[in-house]
This record gives sequence, C-alpha cells and structure tokens, in this order.
Amino acid sequence: MFEWLEGRLWIEGRPVGIDPSGRVATLVTGETFMGETLSDVARAIIDGAPEFEARRDLIKRHRKVLDRCARKRDPAKSWNAWRQKHPNIAPMLAEENLAARDFTGFDLGSGETGSNIALISVCVDAPGHQDLRHR
Repeated sequence: MFEWLEGRLWIEGRPVGIDPSGRVATLVTGETFMGETLSDVARAIIDGAPEFEARRDLIKRHRKVLDRCARKRDPAKSWNAWRQKHPNIAPMLAEENLAARDFTGFDLGSGETGSNIALISVCVDAPGHQDLRHR
C-alpha cells in the first residue's frame, strides 16, 4: 500500500525519497525507480524492490488459498475454516483484483484480535486500494 502524505511518498509505512518531478525515487539501499506518475513509481518499487519480495510471496500464497476455497461447495465456510486453523495469519491479498468476488460470510478479520482492520485490500482498476471489510 502506498500513499502521498505531507509531501512524501510512503510505502508500507516507510518514507521513500522522491525527486521534485515525482517520477524518480531512491530507496535507502540506493536503488532507483522511475515512472511516468507517482503511482507508477510506487508500483515499480512495490513490484521490483527486493525488500518487498516476502510481501509478493505472501500475496501469491494467500491468493492460492482463496482460489482453492472458491472451488469448494461453500467458499466462505472453507475460507473461514482455513482462518480458524491459522488465527495468527493476516491474509495478504493486496493488489489483487477481487471486485467480482462475493465475500458474504467470509471472515476478513485480523485473526486472534477479532478486530476488522484493513487486512485485505485490492486494486480495482484504479490507483489506491479498496478495503473489503464493509462488503
């Protein structure tokens, strides 16, 4: 997730140095990322920076779980059973286009805390993210 706050680009809660044009960013590692827009720069960092590799792997693994559950007779029941078996896992499905899915009955909470924080966010053909908690 990224946002522009107080004149700075923030990705996953970390500030990113960006030049005045808004098209070039340099990470503390010295890596440089470019794009036509600020969103393109943020996307390039999220998709390419090694520090986000674990995040990309989590997204793939959790998408497979969601897809496996979707093939079951009762997708919500299957997903909720997986969530109960893994209460400490906060599902990561950021950037996935899930707009066509019906999440009625799905446990999208944060596991043991029971609170409904923004664990699952999706990109729906627009910059930014959509929180599915309110579906």
